[in-house]
Amino acid sequence: LAIISKMAEPFQISDAPATIDNTDKALLYALDCNSRRSNSEIAKEIRVKKNLVSYRIKKLIDAEIILGFYSVVDTPSLGFEGYRVYLRWQYISPEKEKEIMNFFVTAKSTWWVGSIEGEWDAGVLLWVKNAYKFREFWLELMEKYQKYIMKYLVCVYTKVYDFNYAF
Repeated sequence: LAIISKMAEPFQISDAPATIDNTDKALLYALDCNSRRSNSEIAKEIRVKKNLVSYRIKKLIDAEIILGFYSVVDTPSLGFEGYRVYLRWQYISPEKEKEIMNFFVTAKSTWWVGSIEGEWDAGVLLWVKNAYKFREFWLELMEKYQKYIMKYLVCVYTKVYDFNYAF
């Protein structure tokens, strides 16, 4: 499991930045490294009492500094290959964009899909059993929606490295 924290975001949206002390920073770092450990293990690492770890975690959640926790999945160990696809639209109406995004959302191999800003308009993360399954998905996408895609980038995940934040 990994931690989702506002402190890790490059831009703060609230009126005032969150204030945390060194204990909170150490706790966030420990959780970011491995949030599956017990409070006792974390307390020992950051040299505080176990009940203080529980209290501080609750305080950080209530203050919306910790927004939630998520799983980091090793897809190759499950027999899947990961593909990330970035797309730039052309000649597209809001209705057609919604249709294409729905195509991704309802696809069996989609793990994540989102609208993004910048060079790309959409991003999709797919898990498939092999390159042939990705090709099937890709050909179906192109058959239906190629005229709405100006450009694309396909990235194949061979190994993913997780870097921890320096709180």
